[in-house]
Amino acid sequence: MGNRLYLDLETRSATDLRKAGHQRYIADPTTEITVGSFYFQGDQHVFGVVNPKMADKVTHVPDVALLPFPDLFRAVNIADEIVIHNAAFDVNILSLYGVFVPVRKVSCTMARAQSLALPGGLDALTKTLGVPGKVDAGRSLVLKTCKPRKDGWHEEPASWRDLLVYCSYDVRALTGVDRMLPELPPHERIIWERTWRKNIRGLPIDLDLCRAIADRRVAIERECTETLKRLTFNRVTKVTERAKIMQWLTFMNWPLENLRKETVEAALIEHGGEMPFIVFEVLTMLQESGGMAPTKAQSLLDRQVNGKYMDGTRYFGARSGRGTSEGTNLFNIARPSNKNKFEDIMANLAKGEPVDNTALSDALRGVIAAPPSYHVLDVDIAGAELRMSLWYAGDWEKLRLLDEPDFDLYAEQGKIIFGIENLSKKTHPLERQLSKNVVLGGGYQCGGERFLGMLRRETNVDYEVRKNMTLERATSIIAGYRKANPLLVRIWGELDAAARAALERPGYPVTAARGLLCFTCDRAGVLWLRLPSGRSLPHYDAHINESGELVYVRARFGHMMQSKAFGGAWLEIACQSAVRDVLTIAEETIEKELPEVDLRLDIYDSIVAFVPENRADDLQKKVEEILSRPLAWAAGLRLRGEGYHAKRMRK
Repeated sequence: MGNRLYLDLETRSATDLRKAGHQRYIADPTTEITVGSFYFQGDQHVFGVVNPKMADKVTHVPDVALLPFPDLFRAVNIADEIVIHNAAFDVNILSLYGVFVPVRKVSCTMARAQSLALPGGLDALTKTLGVPGKVDAGRSLVLKTCKPRKDGWHEEPASWRDLLVYCSYDVRALTGVDRMLPELPPHERIIWERTWRKNIRGLPIDLDLCRAIADRRVAIERECTETLKRLTFNRVTKVTERAKIMQWLTFMNWPLENLRKETVEAALIEHGGEMPFIVFEVLTMLQESGGMAPTKAQSLLDRQVNGKYMDGTRYFGARSGRGTSEGTNLFNIARPSNKNKFEDIMANLAKGEPVDNTALSDALRGVIAAPPSYHVLDVDIAGAELRMSLWYAGDWEKLRLLDEPDFDLYAEQGKIIFGIENLSKKTHPLERQLSKNVVLGGGYQCGGERFLGMLRRETNVDYEVRKNMTLERATSIIAGYRKANPLLVRIWGELDAAARAALERPGYPVTAARGLLCFTCDRAGVLWLRLPSGRSLPHYDAHINESGELVYVRARFGHMMQSKAFGGAWLEIACQSAVRDVLTIAEETIEKELPEVDLRLDIYDSIVAFVPENRADDLQKKVEEILSRPLAWAAGLRLRGEGYHAKRMRK
């Protein structure tokens, strides 16, 4: 293992880590290391920090030397590389004790696992990889010792010894995981380190506005309660009444196994178009009870440190490589509905007048505010995924038209879908909006039921339209869209056939989409999809099931779960992954060419940064130009960056 140090720490604090996030947790003065373990230069050690004298009294862990905490300082300084799981947490904890670990020396096994579509949690990861070492009772032991009881900290010697043992076994598991996982490739390492820097800098937030929105929680919950009572005919009065919700779902002939987040989300995605609209509404309220604007604002407050929202981005949060957010999902804050002016919302909040959840949601992005003499710069790739899908399909005419200043693709598609010759945003706003939804969702081969489920969650479409949309009409709209896009339909079939052909002949590459995409199945049953950039995505245990479907397993909700694959699904992952590749290349270019642009966040197809106010116009144009540049691996792909700069984030 060379001069590599393997490290694991256990901590305790009066602050709830899951609620507050890493940085707020670490900023709490009660936060401290309880015990730790490290393996270095052939020897494994454990140490106690909170109460070293108690640690001395504990029977030594077999085959492990009990050392004082300062011995770790020496090991960290002379080690060439430090292997840690969820490195950002442990490294920041060490900084409390004056131990500063350069990011260049860190190898994060969580990041390495997630980059391969494997679970991020060490427990689930070791089970997936078959690595021994994890102690099954470890979670309950950590929970017992990581937070105070009413009578003080839990410090019984037996538990203390068990915690030392647990920590030492975690390090043994870590060494096994390290042997099985490849290091991040150099280009991914750059992205991971950039994510690290973004999280350390944080996002400045307007605390006063955040508090004003959060303070409306009681009123919005009352509004939510009245809606829930109306929908369930008073059978359920609160989203916290899980047993009553389960009973009501059974009464409505839509029983669920449980109401865990992943179960409800899967039901909404897979069956949202089949279930009665009233059931869909209740499940959506249940799923988004933490998504109400006041709840999100409170989560921002819970995680802020000195006016900055910390831990905003998680590297490789999705199988495409796109990030996700910790705590408040900054990637899922609703775009403003355009029904309310930000200034009016602020004025109503200041006066103490009633403000509904839609208005509060419209103001939520505005809590991200630039520091004095700076502006928020928010630039994205116009129609990014749509452009990618048209490029893969070879639909050059539509790609060309996308850059025509007066061309409205959604209106043009709507003319074909609905058979309305003079359709425009002005004359037929509803049909034009429905056309936009089907263009953005139908491009990935969703059927009428899936489209109906997607449409029901689209708050930009009028509520009555979503409520009254029938499966028959949704299916008709999808049929019209497919008729208008024969090249997309063709690429779905081509991708599905290529993936299946690769499964039939392990080791032989099968290309699709004019050679832009390539499937190869290795002899371990992993189906690899190589992207135009050269990056490859793994799909484990890929096979054709008894129903003739191509299925595979991937990490979802912290566990390996089975997923279906078909032509449109392959196109979706290819588009989202390629957009991620474009965006990260642009960020690297910005760091090299525009050091004044302070990158803080990337959300799917957009870059959020802070720029000097007196240079904002010029820097916006330069960032837009970088996002519009042709790419060596994307001949014929037309991109266009567009954005804005302002004192607050708004789009």
